Amino acid sequence: MSAKTILISAAVCAAVIGVSGYCVLNAERQAAEEVSKRSAEWDAERAELESRLANAQSGGVVIPENVEISSSMDPILLVERLKKLDANDNRKKLREALFSFQGLVEAGTNSIPAIRNYFTSGENVALLGGGPNFGGGFGGNNGPNGNNFRGPNGGGFGGPNGGMNGGPNFGGMNFAGGRNSAIPASTRIGLIDVLHDIGVEEAYILLGQIVPTVTEARELVYLSGILQSIDPSSFVGTTVTTARNLLADSNINNGDRRQLMNLLAQLGDTEYAAAMLDNLYVDGRLDGATLDFLTRTLGEGAVPAIYNAFMDANATDQDRARLLMSTMNYIGSNAQATEMFNTAFAGVSENRNLQNMMLLGLSGAGPGQGQNITPEMAANRLNMLNNLQQQYNDPSMNNVFAAARTQLEYYSNPSAYDQPPQIDMRQIMGGGRGGNRDGGNWGGNRGGNRGPGGNRGGGNRGGGNWGGFGGGR
Repeated sequence: MSAKTILISAAVCAAVIGVSGYCVLNAERQAAEEVSKRSAEWDAERAELESRLANAQSGGVVIPENVEISSSMDPILLVERLKKLDANDNRKKLREALFSFQGLVEAGTNSIPAIRNYFTSGENVALLGGGPNFGGGFGGNNGPNGNNFRGPNGGGFGGPNGGMNGGPNFGGMNFAGGRNSAIPASTRIGLIDVLHDIGVEEAYILLGQIVPTVTEARELVYLSGILQSIDPSSFVGTTVTTARNLLADSNINNGDRRQLMNLLAQLGDTEYAAAMLDNLYVDGRLDGATLDFLTRTLGEGAVPAIYNAFMDANATDQDRARLLMSTMNYIGSNAQATEMFNTAFAGVSENRNLQNMMLLGLSGAGPGQGQNITPEMAANRLNMLNNLQQQYNDPSMNNVFAAARTQLEYYSNPSAYDQPPQIDMRQIMGGGRGGNRDGGNWGGNRGGNRGPGGNRGGGNRGGGNWGGFGGGR
């Protein structure tokens, strides 16, 4: 290549770079000029109105009716007010934020470009509670799909390929700053509400585009609830991806982690659940959030992993109790869950009160109430009950075996009963306050005080929960 050609190419590149830089700077200058122009117009209009008011108060000019101060509701200025909120004055900050939100709603679709600009800027101010003050801009590290809100397997708004099947609508969050709260948790969440209230397809598309930019668990949960109410399938793929990205952060706190796992369970993310089957223990401790996520998402499919964790020689009594409780719906129908129960029952053979609690739980009358005991499962559990009674043959347990049998016979053929059997737990368990020392909790003398019965004995529907052999977590 000749020196002349090289010089020409270099000149062209320099010109292109110069033009690009000029365009960027010119766009920023125009935006600043627009804000300045709108502010000047409002200042002038306000001065004129103040002058009219002064004249009216002095008996001069009467203010015309129906004067509309349109520039005070200018979306660009309203968004600028959100960017300039006074972080040191909470009352003023909230007043300014709520004023801006309402103005943007009233401006309708004219607000959408200004709102998009706010989300693109990555700014965010906490209005309630803590959390980071800055979100990611479109296409940031937490938004691999950038402006494209489709996500993996995701379709466009209302598209036919909207990703995995969506879960139920869970928009009614009641935590501070959540749905139905008078004050949003942050300015971004407030603007999400604004877009929802504007209620046109353009606003919904922008809501979908916001998902990959979210950096807070509470915002993603909140936004997903709104999107699910709009379209249960189109936004699932990108929401799942964003939640997974947030969970991959090694610095995530337990509260945010649990929120995100609950969200993935709601959205039915079985793929992520399958990948978590070997992660029930974190730093040597049973992780309750993962256990709950797996049982909610995979159901009986999680039992093999739970069984392996239960049978691990390093598992604590407390962990085993919690693992067993997570499989209660499958005892009598799943061989591994049934083996877990029998192993736990044998392991506390010296504690009759604890075994009594387990028998009542097996019948659905004690700890573990709310199980879905089918007639087939009830028949299987009756066989278990008979085998256990023959094996232990302790007259002091006869009342409990009889009560458990009555309950399971009802579940095996409920149509034969006019009403469910009534069981007096206090009579069965020796009832009353100040009963035996073992308490109504799994753990008895070994420290279990977490159940409502605690150390008071076996009162109050069996006196406590299966919180763990050494007390619940």
